[in-house]
Amino acid sequence: MSFENQLLIGTVTICFMVALYFADLERKKRSERQRQKMEHEQRINDLIDKKANQYLDWERDREDSGLSALTKINLYELDGHESVRECIEKIKLSCQTNPWQGQEKSVKDVDLCEFFKFVCKNRIWPSNIKVEQAVQEFQIDKEK
Repeated sequence: MSFENQLLIGTVTICFMVALYFADLERKKRSERQRQKMEHEQRINDLIDKKANQYLDWERDREDSGLSALTKINLYELDGHESVRECIEKIKLSCQTNPWQGQEKSVKDVDLCEFFKFVCKNRIWPSNIKVEQAVQEFQIDKEK
């Protein structure tokens, strides 16, 4: 085999090894991103469970329930609107009463994460005000 052929084979082998290295590196990055995403989702699910259980404990002990308890469990700490809806849905399925107390129409088109953040920040406790009023105040504040 001539020197040029050996050089060509060596170069192709090196290129192939470099390509394998970078492919493996990309696979590891993708795997790490997937692992981090799964861990994040697990943390959110654990937090949803924790908040739902807190609500259910209060309801069972007759300490608090309904809109007041939804506000006090700091639902805004969840990872956005869908997580808040998921938590409230879990509560609805597990408890004997509807936590919205028949007022869910008022929040149908509202980002619940932002809504509960607003309610807590401005100390608007639903026991003192109807959800509809709180939603109106939230939307007015959002437009500013």
